[in-house]
This record gives sequence, structure tokens and C-alpha cells, in this order.
Amino acid sequence: MGDRKTASIEYFALGFVAGMAVGAAVALLTAPKSGRLLRRDLKRGLEDASENVKGKVEERVSKIQDGLREVEQALKDAAQKITPR
Repeated sequence: MGDRKTASIEYFALGFVAGMAVGAAVALLTAPKSGRLLRRDLKRGLEDASENVKGKVEERVSKIQDGLREVEQALKDAAQKITPR
């Protein structure tokens, strides 16, 4: 049950970050700036968002890999208990 709560929090955080990115993009597009400044700001914003998403994905992949290692070890332990010697 705790995993669902954690996943819900992570989805909320991801949605919040995505909403902030969209809001920032809208603010940049409606602000009076030159094309060069606007492109620079958009590029920086996209780079920051990309790094944030990359970090979240790497974190989730790491958690999944840890879980798979635990399952693998539990299966090995169970197989040793039932295998005749």
C-alpha cells in the first residue's frame, strides 16, 4: 500500500513539474523579448526540464533494478530450500 502512495506522490510531483514547465513556456512566449533572448531562455528551460526528467527516470530505473535484484535473490533462496541435496 505504501508503494501506491509513493507512486501517487511521484506522479503528482512529475505533473507539477510539467505544469511549471508549461507555465514558464507560456510566460516566456507572452513576454516582450527579442527572438534571440526568447530562444535562449526556452533552450535553458528545456535543458533544465530535460535534466530533471532524466534524473527522475534514472532514480526509478535504479529502484526497479534494486527490486529485481531482491526478487532474484528471493527466488534463488527459495530454489535452494526446495532443491534436494
